[in-house]
Amino acid sequence: MRDYSWMLQSVVDRTPDARHLVLLSADGIAQGATQGLDHDAMNAIASTAAGLQSLSRATGTIVGAQEVDEWRQTLIEFDHGWVFILAAGKRSYLAAAAGPDVDMELISSNMQQLVTRLGRELTAEARTESSVPQSGYRPQAGAQQVRQARVLPRLNDIVDAVPLATQAILVRPDGLPGGASAGMAADVADSFAAAMHALQGLSKSTAPFLGRHVNAQLRQTVVEFDHGWLVTMATPDGGTLAAAAEPDGDIGALAIQMRAVVPEPAEMARNA
Repeated sequence: MRDYSWMLQSVVDRTPDARHLVLLSADGIAQGATQGLDHDAMNAIASTAAGLQSLSRATGTIVGAQEVDEWRQTLIEFDHGWVFILAAGKRSYLAAAAGPDVDMELISSNMQQLVTRLGRELTAEARTESSVPQSGYRPQAGAQQVRQARVLPRLNDIVDAVPLATQAILVRPDGLPGGASAGMAADVADSFAAAMHALQGLSKSTAPFLGRHVNAQLRQTVVEFDHGWLVTMATPDGGTLAAAAEPDGDIGALAIQMRAVVPEPAEMARNA
């Protein structure tokens, strides 16, 4: 197997505040890593990132109708930095760690250039299995009556305030839906909540990739697809707030609206 470490190191060397970069096949096999990342740390992020990219791909059905492999990247923000999981080549991806002050435009540009350079050399077979029940995200054809999820007016406010935002859900710490924006079927809300709960857990487990930290706090996870966006935020009670938007939706505005709700999820659910 060819070692691409020198190509990865070149990205870190020309990107201030970038820390590590690992190239992985879709089944979690490392094909190269930058300097300073030991074998155990590389294997740990490889295992976590394999599950994260697989789950990220599966959540595409939440955002809307899609073709196969339309996932682009997953961004995870902590208080002490960023983790990037980026599609690279046909069946491989990159995992990158960077400090909180990294130039997002620069590191994204440098990683995209690396993907272009790698080109057709990345041909590892992708995983097809997923722990997420994808059928739950699709409406049931022919159903005469669909039970609706509990509606939280504050989630409607989030969707209404951001053009091209499509839906939002509050997930309890136990992974069950605490409520949703209007128009979401109950079975869809159940699957949506389970996927977001799993995504939150995997996102948190990437924290060691950024280096040691006394109390790493997850801020948000953003998943980008060709056909839209998914934004999740941890709530103070251990739950999750998630929202989806179309491709041209203003993700910054959506995040602002969500942050305004995050400190009050339990009260929001009680008063609905």
